[in-house]
Parts: sequence; C-alpha cells; structure tokens
Amino acid sequence: MVFSSLKFLFVFLPAVLAVYFSLYYFLKGHPRKTFFLNLALLIASLEFYSEGEAHFIWVMLLTGGIDYIAARLIESEHERLEGGNNFKTKGLLVFSIVANMGLLFYFKYSNFALTTFGLPQWMDIALPIGISFYTFESMSYTIDVYRREVRAAKSLVNYWAFITFFPHLIAGPIIRYVDLRRQLEKRTHSPEQIVEGIHRFVLGLGKKVLLANPMAVHADYLFSLDASRMDTLTAWLAAGSYTLQIYFDFSGYSDMAIGLGKIFGIDLPENFNYPYVARSVQDFWRRWHITLSNWFRDYLYFPLGGNRVGKTKEYRNLLFVFFVCGLWHGASFNFIFWGLWHGLFLVIERQFKWSPQSPLRFLAHIYVIFVIVFGWVLFRSETLSQSLHLWKALLGGTERLWSPDALQLLQTPTFFIYFILGLLFCTPQSWYGHLKKESVFAGIFLLAVCFLCGQEYNPFIYFRF
Repeated sequence: MVFSSLKFLFVFLPAVLAVYFSLYYFLKGHPRKTFFLNLALLIASLEFYSEGEAHFIWVMLLTGGIDYIAARLIESEHERLEGGNNFKTKGLLVFSIVANMGLLFYFKYSNFALTTFGLPQWMDIALPIGISFYTFESMSYTIDVYRREVRAAKSLVNYWAFITFFPHLIAGPIIRYVDLRRQLEKRTHSPEQIVEGIHRFVLGLGKKVLLANPMAVHADYLFSLDASRMDTLTAWLAAGSYTLQIYFDFSGYSDMAIGLGKIFGIDLPENFNYPYVARSVQDFWRRWHITLSNWFRDYLYFPLGGNRVGKTKEYRNLLFVFFVCGLWHGASFNFIFWGLWHGLFLVIERQFKWSPQSPLRFLAHIYVIFVIVFGWVLFRSETLSQSLHLWKALLGGTERLWSPDALQLLQTPTFFIYFILGLLFCTPQSWYGHLKKESVFAGIFLLAVCFLCGQEYNPFIYFRF
C-alpha cells in the first residue's frame, strides 16, 4: 500500500484515525493511555505492511526483537558496572550489529556478492520492502544504548511501534529512538498540530501525484531508448526528467510521512531542504535525505575518525562512507559508483577548501547541478554501459545535438508544463506562503485524487531500498 493510493486515502487512513482518536478520548486520564495508543499504531502498521509484504513481517519484528533484548541486557550491565563497558556489553553490541547486517546482507546482497565473484546464484531471494530503513533505525538504537545516549525501552510494544510506525516504515525519514522516546512514552495532540499535519500531507501528495508521477512517465520512456544512439537534447531531457522525478517522489513521501506523524502527535525529522539550490556537494548532502546523511555521519564517519585523523585518512573516510552509501541504496555497481562519484567531489571540495563567494556563487550552483545530474544518470541507469553512453551524449559527444523526436517532446504541452512547474517548485519561493489557505489545500487534494483515478504509475522510487 502506498500513501498516494485511493485505498490508503479513503479506507485505511480514515479507519486508523477513527480507531486511534476513539481510543485517545475514551482512555482520557488512563495511566496507560499512550501504551494502548502505541499498540493501536503497531497493529495498524503491521496491517499497512502486510498489504504488500505479509510474508516478511517476521524479518522486521525479529530485527526489532533482537535489538530490544540486546539493549535491555546492555543497560542492565551498565547499571551493574556503574560506568564504562566490558566484554559482555561489547559482545552484545557486536551480536546486535551482526544480526542486523546479516539479515540485510542475506536479503539484499547475497546474490550480488555471488555473481560479483563469478559464482552462480543459489536461489531467488526477494527483498523485503523498507529493510534498509528499519535495519538502520533499529541498529542505531542499540548503539545509542551502548553509548549511554538513551535509556533502553521498557516496553516491547513501544519499541515495535517505533520500528513499524507506518508513516516512516517504508522509505523514511530514518529516525532514532532517542528522538522519539519521550513521544512514545507520553504525547499530546492539538487541533493546530493536526491541521499542520494535514497541510504537510497534502503538499506531499501533490508533489507525488501532480509532479513526480507525470515526470516518471517521461523519464521511464527516455531511459528506455537506446543510449548509444541518443542525441544530446534527448539525453538532457532524460536526465532532467529523472532529476525532477526523484526529488518530488522522495521529498513528497517525506512530507506525507512528516504530516502523518504530526496527526498522530509524533514529530518526525525533516528530510529535505531544497537540495537543488546547493552551491557545493557538501551543502547538497546537508539538504538531501538529511536523516540518512546524519546516520552515516554519526555511526560511520565519526567512528572512523572523521576529519580528525589527517587529510589522507579523512579523504579515505569520505570515500568509504559514500561507497557504503551507494551500496546501501542497492546491490549494483551503478549505485556504488554513484556513491563514489559524490564522495570524489566532496574530497575535491575539501582539498581546495571550496567556499564560493559572489560573483562565483552562480557558477558554483551550475557546477553542483552538473554533479547531481550526472550522478542521477548513474543512479537511474540499468547498467554502467548505459550510464557512460548517456554521459557521452550529455557532453555533446554524439552525431546529433538534437533530433526531431526530442524537439517534439520538448514542445508537447504536458511535458513542457510539468518540467517548468518542476523547476519552479524545487526551489524556495516567497509566495509559497499563500499555500496556507485552506481552499488551496483542498484544491490540491481534489486534483490529486482526480489524477489518481487515471494514473497507472504510482510506486515510490525508494520503496525498493
């Protein structure tokens, strides 16, 4: 089930809201009210996940169960020691990490590893939806308990509610238990918060249905063409379409997730901040998939020494982190090279202490857009060969700079309008404040529903990660 589906909008969500807020008012003043609300959210989240992955629910619950027990044992040992860690706590942490990464490796990377070393795939392994997201969330919890940054959860129901909370379950934002612990134990709801959540959800729905889905149709068509025979204009239209599609697809999902969280009284972290206005690759990663960037910073880059270990090791750390970042997105060399592509430019910026000032800020922005667009070609292409052919076409290394088909597509009203709207809405504008009018949100919602009635393409890109 996806947020941008009629079943979710008119069946699942109304039913969950009815049950949740009935419990909220019926249990008013009850000392365990939040526990029962969390239980209701847990059941709803499992039902949400079971719509597409019922046979993989056990993976998610096992992941959460292992880390819940490991964290309780680590905290118990901490209380006994009254400070520091010993062999037992370290062993429990290692067990938690190995168990998490073992499940993730088996489902996501085992066949990729076999084929990489020239070995035959021994079985067809399906990938559980959202496994990369909930694995990182659960693993960070055990690490935080080990570091004494948060107390271990006392209730397994509360912890499973944190892992399975359906707004962020499938594609983030990647959240940390330390940020939600208080809200899981006790939270309040207000009309203002609910209205704000509805507004945020509707904006995300509009991004997904009215912008991402139409751009996806064009991007899929253009990337299906023979890249070795593609002209320069067609290559740029393909890369540009996907650049806009993935932003509105993923940021739209994050907006809907954050909005739903607010409706249920839970504040999820921001995940996007207009990444395409960045003037450095480093700034781009402060704005794109913020929660993933922060996760790699806190749980991989800093433990490796960060920038405190000398230039050579710092650059090694950056490249390694983005190698893992690419691999996290998928078992493919294209994803690995996409990660290393961004890591390379981060190293270059560190080496030359990149800090563009006026009048070079516009040129810096152009540079970042080129890096991003060329990176998305790697990310979207099925093979490395297709990526290289498209890169060649983007740089003008083709027989033709344009073709009649490309000119015709560019002049097609639907493509042109969506492309211009995409360029406009991926940048901050002062007039966005006018969207706070209720009539505007109602119009976006009704228009999105009308589009959903006639659209065939609807899945989120990041569901496969």
